[in-house]
Amino acid sequence: MTEKVVFINRSSKVVKGGRRFNFSALVVVGDRRGRVGIALGKASEVADAIRRGGELARNQMVSVSLKDVTIPHEVFCAYGGAKSCCVRPRPEPALLRAGRFARFWKPPA
Repeated sequence: MTEKVVFINRSSKVVKGGRRFNFSALVVVGDRRGRVGIALGKASEVADAIRRGGELARNQMVSVSLKDVTIPHEVFCAYGGAKSCCVRPRPEPALLRAGRFARFWKPPA
């Protein structure tokens, strides 16, 4: 299993004694054989939020069709009147080619 933290968010709440912080972590989990899960874990500590996100993502895994090691076709996203390509299949050595709206999923080179 491969686990990747995409984004960590800190939210705060003002209470009588000061500020109370909570964290949320967006986690993507995959087995590199066509099963992927994504989940948002929330907790008062960063490590707990990442752990909970990973557990939820493992429970919510779905199968993705693969052609060799990449996806077989382009994936389009629509929001309002706009339509854009989010993810494209990619020749070797990379696995995916991220579109403009999916750049945050691209692993660092």
